[in-house]
Amino acid sequence: MGFLERAELDALLRRARVYISAAKYDPFGLLPLQAALNGCALLLSDIPSYREVWGGSVTYFKANVDDLRRKWRTIQADSRAYERAKTLNAERMVDQYRDVYARLSQAVAA
Repeated sequence: MGFLERAELDALLRRARVYISAAKYDPFGLLPLQAALNGCALLLSDIPSYREVWGGSVTYFKANVDDLRRKWRTIQADSRAYERAKTLNAERMVDQYRDVYARLSQAVAA
């Protein structure tokens, strides 16, 4: 596809139901975040950085085609994956960070 402007990529992601990342290493995870903020269910390779960021809120697959195929079929049949994706939004993320920082500042003050 080449280079896409942010608006073009967001438009594509809004039309997609699932975003798949087969990364072996991804220290930042910006594309999965962008996909999630556009309502995509995430199907991510099972790597430590994704586990750290996403925890149990997404579907992971092992680094082989058979597991990817199996998890892909599972996520297509599971409407909860799409409902979960709808709860991932910037406002909720900001609220959760604000709560964490408030708890930390109270702990430091005590």
